[in-house]
Amino acid sequence: MKQAWFNFEGEDARMLMRLGGALLANWPELPKEVQERIVSKAGLMSDPVNPQTGLVQDVRHFVENHRG
Repeated sequence: MKQAWFNFEGEDARMLMRLGGALLANWPELPKEVQERIVSKAGLMSDPVNPQTGLVQDVRHFVENHRG
């Protein structure tokens, strides 16, 4: 998979937060295969603030701490 970066501001950022919240609220209901695919793709999103960070483990830890 290829790294990507999206820069959302204003209403787009708020919409992304809503989508993320809905995803976390329904996380336990998603098939494990889908959960892993989402975590893997999220881990490949580049971070211009801290580009050297390995994000897959960070994303996995975040989901475990915040899922519904």
